[in-house]
Amino acid sequence: MIKSMTGYGRADAVYNGRMIVVESKSVNHRFLEIFLRLPASLQPLEMEYRKIISEIIKRGRLEVAVKIDDPESNRRVNLNLDLAREYYNALNVLKQEFQLESTDLLRTLAGFRDIFTPPEDPALDADFLAVVKRTVVESVSALARMRQEEGISLYEDMVMRLRNISEMMRQIKVRAPLVVLEYQKRLAERVRDLTAGHALDEARLAQEVALMAERLDVTEEVVRMQSHLSQFEADRFSFAGNEPGNQYPRFQSGRCGNHTPGDRNEKRIRQIARTGAEY
Repeated sequence: MIKSMTGYGRADAVYNGRMIVVESKSVNHRFLEIFLRLPASLQPLEMEYRKIISEIIKRGRLEVAVKIDDPESNRRVNLNLDLAREYYNALNVLKQEFQLESTDLLRTLAGFRDIFTPPEDPALDADFLAVVKRTVVESVSALARMRQEEGISLYEDMVMRLRNISEMMRQIKVRAPLVVLEYQKRLAERVRDLTAGHALDEARLAQEVALMAERLDVTEEVVRMQSHLSQFEADRFSFAGNEPGNQYPRFQSGRCGNHTPGDRNEKRIRQIARTGAEY
């Protein structure tokens, strides 16, 4: 079944008060390209997540963002008071030794980053990682379902257009033989009017009709278009997963559609072909 290249999926879960949110989105790409945005604590598991995603999605440019909101993430920063005292005493020694004027010691102490210890990351136990993995799978799976649903709509639209084009080709095929006969009749009548009823040179008339018939002949274009429609019909059943089908018939059918109205003297065929070119 045909699948769209664009999609979006979102999944969330809660584990011990920690909110896990995974958002996935995709756009068209010839191959599979995955961009992962993970918290620092999950960076060691990036390759594992990539493998999980590639088992669900086979083609496209994917962006997957994993966010973890921890209510304890706003804990107070740990302060190493013993180390701060050592720095303070050392600064006072420098001040006295070099007879320095009073300075803002608090601002100076703030520059020593090792005095302040950031809060430790919560332990990433196996159960928590399993929940994160399941949420990633749910988000990417939701994206895959959206791509499949949109692909069904594209498939139905393509089938409708194929049927319309096929019907137009049938109309052109029926109409084309009549064009030469009508041209022969109009040409004969015009020659009679211009010659005031004198006898016609039937051989010359037949020659002119033959030349025009060659110019108006669209048999090659109709046959080629029907061949491409048959290839389309076969291709739409050969789409597997996210793999693209044969693009050649699409471009060639467009060329046939543009070339068919080459008979500038046949209004009806030109009208049908122009309508078909819109598809």
